[in-house]
Amino acid sequence: MYVKDLAIAMSEQGHDVRILFLNRAADIGRDPDYEQHFLNELTQAKVSYGFIGYRARRNPLLGAYRMREENLRYRPDVLHCHLYYAAAFSLPTAGAKVLYTHHSIDVHAPRQLYRLLDLRVSAYVAICEACGALLHTLTRRPVIQIDNAVQPRRLTRRKPGRNDRKPVSIVVASRLSAEKNLGLLLKAAARLGDLDFVIKIAGEGPERQSLEQESALLGLTNKVTFLGNCRNISNLLSEADIFAMSSSYEGLPISLIEATLTGLPVVVTDVGGCAELVREVGNGIVVPANDLEGYSLGLRRLVVSGQLRETYAHNALRNSGRYQLATSVDAHLALYGHLTGRQADPL
Repeated sequence: MYVKDLAIAMSEQGHDVRILFLNRAADIGRDPDYEQHFLNELTQAKVSYGFIGYRARRNPLLGAYRMREENLRYRPDVLHCHLYYAAAFSLPTAGAKVLYTHHSIDVHAPRQLYRLLDLRVSAYVAICEACGALLHTLTRRPVIQIDNAVQPRRLTRRKPGRNDRKPVSIVVASRLSAEKNLGLLLKAAARLGDLDFVIKIAGEGPERQSLEQESALLGLTNKVTFLGNCRNISNLLSEADIFAMSSSYEGLPISLIEATLTGLPVVVTDVGGCAELVREVGNGIVVPANDLEGYSLGLRRLVVSGQLRETYAHNALRNSGRYQLATSVDAHLALYGHLTGRQADPL
C-alpha cells in the first residue's frame, strides 16, 4: 500500500515509475479481486508494473535474471528495493543507483547477506528509529530515516464529539497472522465483559479460523466480527471510536498511520515504531508486547472514558503531519536526487 501511494504521487509529479512485484495474489493466498483493484489504480495513475514470479523465492538466480532483464529494458536512474529478495536480485544489475528500504525490526535473512548487499546498495532507508538502529548493526552504508506515511486524501476524518455513543466501536485492520498476535486482543477483550463495546477485525490471513474459534471459546461471538478483506477501510476507520493493535513485532504499520490520520485514539503494543508514533502524536496508549494485564487495562481506559478518547483524537488530527505522504515523497525524491548527483546532500 505504501509503495503504491509513493508511486502514484511520484507519477503525478511527472516521474516515470514502474513497480516490479515478487508475487501474484494467488501465489500467497491473497484475494485476486483485491489485486485487480490494486493494479487498476496503478494503471489509472500511469504507473507500469510487472512480476518477478513466485519461483524466484526459491531460485535466486531466476530473480536476479528477471531483475537484470528489467534493468536493461527500462534503464532506471534509481532501483528502489522494498524486500531483501529484491535487494539480493539487484546484485548483478548495473547503472542504476540501488536503495533498500527495510520494513521490519527483524532481520528475516542471514546477517551476512547485508555485507554482500553493501556491494551494490548505495544507501538504506529506515521506516522508523527502531529500524534505523537495527540497520546500523547490519551495514556500513548510509542509513536514512524516512518514516512510513499515508496519502490522507484516501481517508475520511473522524467526526469529533462522540463521547457517549454506545457500544464503543473498536477496529482492527491487520493481516491475520501469528506476528499480529490478535489472540492478545481477544483475551483482553474477554476481561471487559462489564463494558459495552464491539470489535470489528478487517483482514485476511492464515490465522482467521483459529482466531474465530478462540473468539467463540472466550464468549465473544456477539462482540467480535471478522470482516475479511475490506476495500472500505476509510469508512471503517472513520466510523470507529478506537483503533487497536496487539502485534508481537512490527515496523511502522501503515494501518496505524491510517488510523492516526483519521483521528482515532489508539492502543498499541510497544514494538517497532508504534511507540515512536504515539509519542510524536500523543494519540493513545502504549503497552509492553504480550502484556495481557497491561493491554486489557489500556483498552478499558479508552472504552470507559469518552473524554480521554476525544483528547487523543484531537491530538491525532493536530500532530500527525509528519506521517502524511507528501512529507515522505519529498524526502524520497531528495534522496534520489542526491544519489544521482542532481541535488545537494539531503542528509
